[in-house]
Amino acid sequence: MGPNREVQQWPADLHWFCARSHQSDDERHFIEDVQDILKDESESHRKEREQKVQAARDRTSTVYDSLQLFAFNGPDAAQYQSWLEDNLAKQMQRCDICVTQYHRGRRKFKEQLTE
Repeated sequence: MGPNREVQQWPADLHWFCARSHQSDDERHFIEDVQDILKDESESHRKEREQKVQAARDRTSTVYDSLQLFAFNGPDAAQYQSWLEDNLAKQMQRCDICVTQYHRGRRKFKEQLTE
């Protein structure tokens, strides 16, 4: 399954760009957000947090791969482009961390496109 279809299969409340797993998840995961708890963090919690962060990075990569669809024209691409645009907007409206992570990743994405 390509990245375009993979993104469509994700649960509606899944955060695309951050480690939160659902809408009511308000736990902090990224290293810059957890500096105050690192010294007291258990090894198991650290591993779990790092796994969630890696999963978020993988999802981010998949979404950016899907964004390449905007380079195509035609009715086949238009339907998915519309879906992707609508759902990307929903992601940006509901989570400030997703917004931050999305914008942080844009530069790397742009560099990949120019290679």
